[in-house]
Amino acid sequence: MQEDVRSSEEWQFGRLRNSNVLMTIYIDGIVRNVYKNDPGKLAARTSASHVEKASKKKETPKR
Repeated sequence: MQEDVRSSEEWQFGRLRNSNVLMTIYIDGIVRNVYKNDPGKLAARTSASHVEKASKKKETPKR
């Protein structure tokens, strides 16, 4: 029973994450069209929407 709940929660989280990604892409298209002649606002949007991913590089062990 516990595994069923966990898989259901994971599925719902994945669905929510996918819908957020799609909404971000949709809004980004609108912003690019509305502000196509304003490079300052486009740069601000690009900067604000940039999210850094966690580094995959493993840290070297400290001695």
